[in-house]
Amino acid sequence: MCIAVFLVVDIFICPVMFGPEPDVAGKVVLGMFIAQAGLYASWVVLAPRPLRVRIAAASLLGLVWLVTMVWSCVSFNPYEFDYPQDVAVGCALVPLVAIGFLAPLWMVQGWFRWRILCPAPMMAEPRHEGFRIRDMFIATTVVAIAFGAVEVASRAADSGDLVIGTSIMATVAAVISLLVVLPLLTATLRARRVWLVLPVTICLQFAVFLGTIAILHAVFEGGPGSSRAMWALGPVFAVLCVCLSVAMLVVRWCGYRLVWGPYRVGTMP
Repeated sequence: MCIAVFLVVDIFICPVMFGPEPDVAGKVVLGMFIAQAGLYASWVVLAPRPLRVRIAAASLLGLVWLVTMVWSCVSFNPYEFDYPQDVAVGCALVPLVAIGFLAPLWMVQGWFRWRILCPAPMMAEPRHEGFRIRDMFIATTVVAIAFGAVEVASRAADSGDLVIGTSIMATVAAVISLLVVLPLLTATLRARRVWLVLPVTICLQFAVFLGTIAILHAVFEGGPGSSRAMWALGPVFAVLCVCLSVAMLVVRWCGYRLVWGPYRVGTMP
């Protein structure tokens, strides 16, 4: 439901990406877009539904997402696009970025047995044995297929930079998922004193953000100043944290909780 609410802002993504340097409204839209991706990834990996149901729903939402993106691109139309080729290339680049965003969530779900439980009393939790050799082979195959899709897209677009650029985007997506999505999930769906833990978590994340900007500014001399980078990325980070936190607080209000550890049959904590 929260993802459906965020879909209304997706139509403005292409004007933000293809237009001039985005103003505050553009940064708000971009932050909401990333928050939507965080909600999408959290539901796909951790939701208390069978895997086939999650995959089917994720595929449907992904199709709606794609149609919205294409609609946004066609409506804005700042350049002359070859729509069939450009849409195909875009779809080929998405899997690798999605793997980057989902990877930290799959890791904590498989190795640390994270899951979101619904508020049903005396609910029997499904048995789970963590990562197995079969899962490793499947993951390797999926990553290989994603890299192959990027390579095909790169050749179709006649630009080898797509491989490097998409790999960087996947890494950035993994870092956002690890440093933003996972802590906010814990603060909103796990902590008992949310009013205390959530502000502390966001402040710590903001401190990490400031430190990252300072380090990047020190490493890449001659680039934009740290204050300019802060103004460019700060609103995106703030909107991402706020939107994701509010959505997860709604989920918590509905009775869902994040748990981890051995699976057992019992009441919801």
